[in-house]
Amino acid sequence: MLNGLLRNKQVFAIILLSLVGAGLFYLTKASPLAVVVVLFSVVGILYPVLRGISGGTFLVLLASWSIIIDDISQVAWGRQYEAFTEILGMTLFESVGITGLEFLAIVFFVFSVIKIFAKTNRSLLIDYLPLAVVSGSFVIASTVSLLVGLGTGGSLQTHFIQTRFIHMLPIWALASYVFFDRKSIEVLLLALAVIIFFKSLQAIFIFYTNPGIFGDAEYLVDHYFSMFSLVAFGLSLTWMFVSQSPLWMKVIVFLMQLPILWAFVLNDRRTAYVAGVFGLLTILGAVSRDFLVFHRRRLFYVGVLVSPILLMSVVGPGPLGFVRRTILSVFEESATIPSYRELENANLLNAVAQAPVTGLGTGKEFDEIFPMPDISFVYDRYKMIPHNLLLAGWAYQGPLGIASMGLIFTFMIAIGVRLLRYGYPYIGVGALVFFTQYLAFTYADLAFQIPRNQLFAGLLLGGCYRLLRNKEM
Repeated sequence: MLNGLLRNKQVFAIILLSLVGAGLFYLTKASPLAVVVVLFSVVGILYPVLRGISGGTFLVLLASWSIIIDDISQVAWGRQYEAFTEILGMTLFESVGITGLEFLAIVFFVFSVIKIFAKTNRSLLIDYLPLAVVSGSFVIASTVSLLVGLGTGGSLQTHFIQTRFIHMLPIWALASYVFFDRKSIEVLLLALAVIIFFKSLQAIFIFYTNPGIFGDAEYLVDHYFSMFSLVAFGLSLTWMFVSQSPLWMKVIVFLMQLPILWAFVLNDRRTAYVAGVFGLLTILGAVSRDFLVFHRRRLFYVGVLVSPILLMSVVGPGPLGFVRRTILSVFEESATIPSYRELENANLLNAVAQAPVTGLGTGKEFDEIFPMPDISFVYDRYKMIPHNLLLAGWAYQGPLGIASMGLIFTFMIAIGVRLLRYGYPYIGVGALVFFTQYLAFTYADLAFQIPRNQLFAGLLLGGCYRLLRNKEM
């Protein structure tokens, strides 16, 4: 698939169209003329697919491009620096009412439905039913919460702000279920690992060539760069562990992890540190005892390689001691009682108590019973989309909302565990590292509201589920 991809001229046409579209957005400051980008999207997806590029190949291209560029809504590179990749981010993440990524999701949804019903493949539909129930639970909870919200004074516009990206996950899951195979998932994960290596070099270069800009800024790249960095690191360690490649290749791959880890430390996301431990424990719990015994020598060598990094993260000076800094920062926040997050969670729990059966309904902001610091100058939606989206799902959508979230995360992690046990170490580890971080960031840092996260979560969910079903049949 990869060779055919590189030889196909339409691939380069898509990239060229994206660059032109980004330039239009930049020059017109997202004026109505920039709707031309939407037309480019139509050409970019329809023409290559009709000319022979598979849907799975295009999904891999799209996901790769979404990592190469920066989501400008996440204030990548702080508020004082604008990288070229941030300008290019307008191709997918900027909006004239609907973002490029949302538009492509809708197009792929239509393609997926047509492909399923054109083949009238009943077995495909039956196999998809469990995933449809799980991913569709989002839509049901969202619809019910809309009705509750509108009936109690909520706004339709606010509802769509709160839920618009939630609906993208089941769309991407359907698309990857229809178009992905094992090779597609492997190429997607490989592309992610390679791109993160180069993005890490970019991050290090920008950080050290712009002294003073990022010292007090909230972001280096963005919060979720750390999430993808850990996935790349986990994939690389797994490859070194299971691959039969020569030692010199493994040494090169290991050395490539150093800039990834350094950029990860510079980005300094505490949620990612916690999520990394959560993911590691999940992976260790997923593999069998026989596997651990059989590979004990390799595990020892991996431990020898990784343990100095872990030790330095606890006792190292300056940026090297990022785990130590995280622990100290938690204690410092606790000393300032109560912290912003504690006040925010207290208000959400109050909202749960206000409407324990139906939830508040979406389309509204939660009541600020416990006054919080005003952060509207950096995040003006802080009372309609709080950081803890699991608790927000419970507050706004009631038991149905928290149940749908619990169902989807349980389904995700279970699929990763099954794939790991069925002999897919590379895919299993990649899925588990991503899904466990996705859960942690949803709990602490708005992961459910980020379109790139929804894209990768949906692609991994649908693709891995299809691979698992094929394995079990």
